[in-house]
Amino acid sequence: MRFLLRYALSVALLFLATLSSAQKTEQLLNRLDEIIEVKDSFRSVRQDKSDSLSSIANSLHGADRVAALKMLYNVYNGFRADSALACIQRIEKEPSFSSDVDLQVFAKISRARTLAMMGLFSESFDILDAIDLSSIGVENRLNFFYTKFTVSGWCAEYASHATEDIAESYRQLMRSTVDSIIVTEKNPELLDMIRATKALNENRPGDVLEICRRLLDNGLVDEQRIFANSLMSMAYQKIGQTELQIHYLAVTAIADIESGVTEYMALPQLAQVLFVNGDIQRAYRYLTCSIEDANFCKARLRTIEASTTFPIIDKAFRASQAAKRKYVVIAMSILAGFMLILVAMIWFLRRQMHKLNYTRQELERAHDCLKAADKKKDEYLAIYLNSCQQCITSIDRYRRSLLALLQSHKMDELLRQLKSDSFANTELEHFYADFDKTFLDLYPHFIEKFNALLKPEARQIPDKEGQLSTVLRIFALIRMGMDDSEAIAHFLNCSLRTVYNYRSRVTKGCISDKDDFIRLVMQI
Repeated sequence: MRFLLRYALSVALLFLATLSSAQKTEQLLNRLDEIIEVKDSFRSVRQDKSDSLSSIANSLHGADRVAALKMLYNVYNGFRADSALACIQRIEKEPSFSSDVDLQVFAKISRARTLAMMGLFSESFDILDAIDLSSIGVENRLNFFYTKFTVSGWCAEYASHATEDIAESYRQLMRSTVDSIIVTEKNPELLDMIRATKALNENRPGDVLEICRRLLDNGLVDEQRIFANSLMSMAYQKIGQTELQIHYLAVTAIADIESGVTEYMALPQLAQVLFVNGDIQRAYRYLTCSIEDANFCKARLRTIEASTTFPIIDKAFRASQAAKRKYVVIAMSILAGFMLILVAMIWFLRRQMHKLNYTRQELERAHDCLKAADKKKDEYLAIYLNSCQQCITSIDRYRRSLLALLQSHKMDELLRQLKSDSFANTELEHFYADFDKTFLDLYPHFIEKFNALLKPEARQIPDKEGQLSTVLRIFALIRMGMDDSEAIAHFLNCSLRTVYNYRSRVTKGCISDKDDFIRLVMQI
């Protein structure tokens, strides 16, 4: 029983540790996404630094100028290969160059490294093979070995895409160069990293992890930390711990981009691992970024490496995007359909409620009027109900036309119809025409009697015979018992102020007392 409990506890702890690791890795990837979005700012910082060093070098002379140009080369190295070559040419034009053997060797080694970065491996090895090691100092000797190790590694990577035999010969050259570095290097941190590199080449990932963890715990400068994290990712790759491999590749990629370099390995490697793990979106974005930076740097090897994988990832990315777009279109179409139906139903119900409310009010007013005149009540009610029927018929016809557009998927026409107010305006014109006709049938002498109450300059003459102007409609409604200005404004679809203004203007032009004017209108 205790054994089972311990086993269950171990499994739970392992699960929690794995979950925590996955969350940290996702946070790192999110951070990397953010940094890629603003990578130009880091590149600008490095460019500004190079411009500043170039200006400083121009203002100096002799050994100081050479030192500044060396620093400028280190800034351009891994950033812009063509500018790095131009910097070497500036060094070679210095007056002291012809007599300074160490400076000549530095220029040759730097040129070899830059040419290899640009994919000119044969020219790079020709330069390195022509250097006499017996005639150079310790600093240049270490620089030579590190450069030869790096160039051999690039050649091994490049050759692995074609033939494994050639790639293995370059790996053997790397191993022998590592031994030379171990004999020559005096810096303890660098020596440990070279030993970790040797352990990696000899397939001893456990030793790599032990050395690199110790170095990272003790603190390293930026470039050394990047190298240590890169070794950690390769060690975890060898032991099959993909999650930790991704973690350290992300850490390395973040450091690369933040340093402003445009020639790097971590980001394209991370893209390939993520692609295998199914994260196509990030893989595509990271590989695209790698190709852009490699082209900017003129790093032909990185461009070739990324380009071999890019078509596969690009195809998968486009397929995933197409599938997403398809699902989005379907979902949006369904949602839009439901929304349109819902809007149409709400609009229809609100309009019907408005119509019913308006009908109720009119019926109540008609009922009050019917007490005074049964004949007018019957006639008016019949006319009004006929008008409502026509309005409802028009609404129903309009609804069916919108439904037909929806069923035939003519969304643009449907949207245009819903946005247009032409239907409401047309119906309103018909309604007013019917109202004018009905009212004038019931009160054929209304206009004449109404104008008789006004001074000549205030009299209202309609534009067309058989129609009422807006002012006449206001007082026609008052004649029918609708004395509430707000109700009149609602009925005539105009503002309350408009009603007030019309009523006030007409009242000022009345012949009789203003307070008696409305009573006289009600008696017409």
